[in-house]
Order: sequence, then C-alpha cells, then structure tokens
Amino acid sequence: MKQLLKNQRNISIILFLSVIISMVLWYYGFHQNLSYDYNIIKKSKNNLTSKRDKYKRMKNEISSIQEEWDFLNEEFETVIKRVPNKTNFDNVSNSLYNLIKNSGLSIINYSPSRLAIDKKTIILPDGNDQIIIEKIPIDIEVRGSYVSFGQCLESMAESRYRLTASHIEILKKSKEPEQAIKFIAYAYFQSYASKTSSMAQKPTKKQKVKEKITPKKKPQTQSKISNPNSQSNVYHEIVIRDSKICKNISNNKPYDSGTKFSTDIGRVYCHSLLDNNDEKSNAIYHNWYMNGQLKAKVRIRIKSGKNIPAISYRDIKNSDAGEWKVEIIDSDKKILETIIFELV
Repeated sequence: MKQLLKNQRNISIILFLSVIISMVLWYYGFHQNLSYDYNIIKKSKNNLTSKRDKYKRMKNEISSIQEEWDFLNEEFETVIKRVPNKTNFDNVSNSLYNLIKNSGLSIINYSPSRLAIDKKTIILPDGNDQIIIEKIPIDIEVRGSYVSFGQCLESMAESRYRLTASHIEILKKSKEPEQAIKFIAYAYFQSYASKTSSMAQKPTKKQKVKEKITPKKKPQTQSKISNPNSQSNVYHEIVIRDSKICKNISNNKPYDSGTKFSTDIGRVYCHSLLDNNDEKSNAIYHNWYMNGQLKAKVRIRIKSGKNIPAISYRDIKNSDAGEWKVEIIDSDKKILETIIFELV
C-alpha cells in the first residue's frame, strides 16, 4: 500500500512538473512572439487611424482652399482687367486729368513721368504667359476743397484703370474753403513678356525718377480701356484700335480729323476702328455730350472680326459751340473710350 501511494505521489509530481514545463515553453516559445506581433499590429493600426483622420481633415479643407483660390483668382483677374497696355499711357493720363477736373478741382501742375519706378513680372495662373506690370508716377498739384479732393480719390479707386495715390501734402493750410494739395498718383500698365515655364523674374529695384513736362490745359486724345495691339490680352470682347473725330468719311475711312472744329462745317463724324473678339455680332454705343449734357445716343451693330469700323455723326448748328465728347460704350455699359473735341 505504501508503495502504491509513493508511486502515485511520484506520478503527480511528474505531471505537475510536466504542466509547469509546458506552460513555460508555451509562454517563451509562442505567447511572447504572439504578444510582440500583436503590439506591432496595434501600433500600425493606430498609425493608420491617425493618417486616415488626417486625410479626412485635409479632404474637408480642400473645398475651402479651392473656394479661397477661386475668390483670389477672380480678384486677380479683376485687377488685371484694370491694367491697360503701356501703349495707352496718354489715354490713361488724359482720363486721370479729366477725372480730377470732373471732381471740381483746379489743376495747378500735372506732370506725368514716362519711366516706371517699379516693375514686376507675373505668370498668369491659367497658362505660362508672362506679363510685366509697371508702376508709373504722376506728380499732381491741385487747388480745391477737402470734399472735392476726397471725391477725386474715390473716383480714382473706382476708375476703370488701376490708379493709386500717395505722398499727399497740404501746401496751404488756412481757414479758406480751397486748399493747395500736392500728391503723387500712380498708374499701372502691362506689357506682354513671353511664354515660359520658368520662375518669374525678380522685380527691378525701385528708381525714383520725376520728369517734368508742361501742364496740359485740355486733353486732346481719347481714353481707352482695352489693349489694342496685344494678342495675348483677351480680357475684353471688344477692343478699340483707334477712334477719331473728323469732317469727312470715305470708304469707311476718316479724313480731316482733329480736336477743334468750326460750327459752320455742318456735320462731324465719330469714326471708331475696333476688333470684335466675340464669335457673334455685338453692339456698341456712341454717346454724344455737349458741355457734360447727353445730346444723342447712337446704337451701332458690329459684326465679328478684326478692324471693324463703327461710324456715327452729328449735325452741327451755330448754337452748338462748346466742349464736346463722345463716349464709346459696350452693351454692358462699360466705357471703352472717350474722345474730346471742341466746336467754336
């Protein structure tokens, strides 16, 4: 009996030790590796979850970024549309001159410079076209009230051209309603550079150059908003190439053009040469003004194409002496050009 019990005890010990050894072997031989792999998989899952959440946030931000980009791009195109070609420098200068006069200010000095104080090369966002934007100063001295000068600045900001002002100085400080005011206006112009995929050139260093010329008493040339000669500027469907006030028209060509006519000539013509870049026919208007009052509005239908003439006329009487202008307006009521002339 004692021998049997002893054998059973030995067998229990052996079984117990076998279980312990099996558990140790299972832990170190299998469970530890399994636990290590589990931790790696868990870390990978956490990383993937973090990346997924990040991509979701980025996806939600893309729409807002796209909206902001579209808004900025529209603003950029709006600004570029207000920057004419440099060949229209005289037209912009005359437009600013008229703007100041129409604000009720007397011009003491008006001295445009022909040299830019700043240049920047810009790559258009919808292609590889490069344009050069130049900033040209105009020294101006006027006399008038603060209210009139404020209206002048507002008109400059709302002008069809890109115009800014700085260095405003009150030369005559007194209690009188009219003051002498000196400031610098800046006009911006664009010119076509080239097509390139490279980075835009760095802007040149600013050079302050002032070139004095005699003040203009009355502007003698028209004001244009479009770029008549550059094929790259397609911001306007209708582009005015040239416009004249003349005495005679023959074969759709102007003759005896000028800016001052006698009232005894009987009739004057407004001749416009333009490009209609639209694929269909369009309409423009010749609005005739005498001393600021609208006298006639002529609708002219123009076909699609280049170098299309648009002609209107006005019968003249002796009582029509005064300062006249013809505004050329498109169907959207945008002023494409203003021609100033005088009847004596």
